[in-house]
Amino acid sequence: MKHTILITERQFNTLQSTVLVDKLLDGPIREWNEFNKKHLIIEDNSKLSDLTDKIIQKIIDVENTLQSPDGVKIVFKNIVQQFSNDSDKVKIKYLRIALVTLNTMARRNILNEVKGEIPENIYDEVTINLDSLKNFVGDKIKKLWGVTKKGGEISYKIVKAVIKAIIAIENKIKSRKHFIRFVKYILKKIAGLSPKTKMLIFQILIASGVSFYSINVYNDVKEDEPTEISADVVNLDFNKAMSYLYSKVKNTISHDIPNKPSDTSLSLIKSFETLVLNAYMIGDGMITIGWGHAEYLRTSKYKMGDTITREEADALFEDDVQVRIELMNAAIAKWPKEAQNKLTQSMYDALFSMWYNIGDTKFPVSSFWKLMSQGKTVKASKLIPNYWVGTTGSKFNKGLLKRRNAEYKVFIQDGV
Repeated sequence: MKHTILITERQFNTLQSTVLVDKLLDGPIREWNEFNKKHLIIEDNSKLSDLTDKIIQKIIDVENTLQSPDGVKIVFKNIVQQFSNDSDKVKIKYLRIALVTLNTMARRNILNEVKGEIPENIYDEVTINLDSLKNFVGDKIKKLWGVTKKGGEISYKIVKAVIKAIIAIENKIKSRKHFIRFVKYILKKIAGLSPKTKMLIFQILIASGVSFYSINVYNDVKEDEPTEISADVVNLDFNKAMSYLYSKVKNTISHDIPNKPSDTSLSLIKSFETLVLNAYMIGDGMITIGWGHAEYLRTSKYKMGDTITREEADALFEDDVQVRIELMNAAIAKWPKEAQNKLTQSMYDALFSMWYNIGDTKFPVSSFWKLMSQGKTVKASKLIPNYWVGTTGSKFNKGLLKRRNAEYKVFIQDGV
């Protein structure tokens, strides 16, 4: 006697990765129908060997999935479907084994999570006195754990190495396609690791794409996922994943946070401040001279008409730059570590030019600075072109629009 079992393509692909496939594919594989389902022809269960070890091993392989109620339900439902055409006696035997194994691996009683998947006519027989199987299943798990979970604990040394690689390439990824290639490369490299280690690295890779590049590449790489598609990955809270990432490796990441403007920033500032060797006023209560060096009129040593040399102007500029470096770095140091790690040299250069222009007191309390302190670099970048440019048509509006446009181009140079 033969049975036909209908399963989805995803379930079939999952099934192929388990040792069950040797028996279940004994017969010929039929073509896909228009509903994208698969027909598997298998021999009657009387000819199959005991599947206890294989069911337990399959559950061990997807241990990470079991932390989520949805994940447990998916795994159990898959097992129920495998025996949908078998006798009640066979179903009762293997569903009891599956329930006890799931309880053990999930470290909680999962009966309420899956009771809707147990056929009503055998519910009592399946769920009665499950404790009697605890020792039997426990011994099986211990035996199989060594075979299927080589180095079963998470290898944090390797996880940290992968995270360092993510940090190292953060500013080098220029496109979605480039990041997908990187993810696939890492997954290929970790193929021989334990399932727990592979799943954690997979989650971190997906989360880093969302955090660093605002892209979710899960659908592009899910075929390369280390274990079967699991609800806890699909529904992953990427912000929590990144917080976890940094909490685990904050002492191992050598991410050089920029702490001084490059020549690009200084040249940008000079191009818009321009060199004026005669003291002048613009009506803001300040007197200005040199490369935009401004002092309060009432306390300044400069008066209208005073003149300085180019060398004196350069010296004033260097002093102004040093003071603002210290002020800006002190303000950045108050950001959360995640936000600091997003700061590229190009962003720092643009911020420094804006700080120099907007001022030491106004800029660090602005809405733009708040976004940067929250790591929201994409949103912040969109504000720059029209940020603090004065009233449309005013004396300074045109020049400030040009300056902000130049600062925006610098800001996004290394990506946001």
